[in-house]
Amino acid sequence: MTEHADHRFSATLSTPDLALIGCLRALAEFSEQTGSDTVLGEDAGEKDWRAAGQKVTFSFSRALDRDLFKNEVRRLLPANLVRFDAESDDAPIMPEP
Repeated sequence: MTEHADHRFSATLSTPDLALIGCLRALAEFSEQTGSDTVLGEDAGEKDWRAAGQKVTFSFSRALDRDLFKNEVRRLLPANLVRFDAESDDAPIMPEP
């Protein structure tokens, strides 16, 4: 199992539909090829998603896994329901207290 700090490759997406976050979580887990848990950013809950402007951040242990996630999202979900806003190659997530 990897540590939070090992998941430094992130992708932030916007979606106006809260129900899609569950689908995005499943795609993120599918895309994490190292067998470790994909880390969902602090904006995981509905309250946080709304406060973040309907955005959610997923983090991965490798850029390749993030790219697979992006490709699967684009392949399976309509562009009008999900949009990639940002990505980072150096954004480790700190564990929640």
